[in-house]
Amino acid sequence: FKIDFPLFASKCLKVRDHNTQQIVPFNLNRGQGILHAIVEKQHTLKGFVRLLLLKARRFGGSTYIEGRMYWRTSLRKNQNAFITGHEEESTRTLYQMAQLFQELNPLPPSIRKSNAQELVFDRDDGKGLKSAYRLATAKNLSAGRSQGIHDLHDSEEAYWTNAGILLPSLLSCLPPPPADTEVFRESTANGFGNVFQADVFDAYCN
Repeated sequence: FKIDFPLFASKCLKVRDHNTQQIVPFNLNRGQGILHAIVEKQHTLKGFVRLLLLKARRFGGSTYIEGRMYWRTSLRKNQNAFITGHEEESTRTLYQMAQLFQELNPLPPSIRKSNAQELVFDRDDGKGLKSAYRLATAKNLSAGRSQGIHDLHDSEEAYWTNAGILLPSLLSCLPPPPADTEVFRESTANGFGNVFQADVFDAYCN
């Protein structure tokens, strides 16, 4: 399970099916499988991941990222995952995926704290993982500054109104390469003139 995310996902994680609204095992679909192959290739070659994902709606990109972050955080010590979404409701939806993963995981790690803002994997005696899964909205310019981040999910970044200020601040919270960290910057398209659009054009056109 520690080295095979698709296996861990299929056996330990549950997701809500968009079509039926039923809770089902998290078996990667075709799009998620392609994304996983790209992520694993980059991780193997570099030892870390930096992914810029211009995504279509409803293919499961955010679900893949949340599942992967839960996988890495719930099976490793001293690992901090951080979600930043463009608005409170969508950010909460992403975080609820992690809560569902934990609730229905047949091999769940011990939890010291669980609330609307964070999921802390630890024990009262201090002998747990000491890992955490936290969230904030992009409207909070101080998001993440008080803690180290190992896995970062920037959701719907093209809709952030302050990405030029917040993004450098978040990235500075990660230990520099070659530390094993993963950053996922994803969004559906939102016109021209935002940081995400500029970076996508720079990555794909140059």
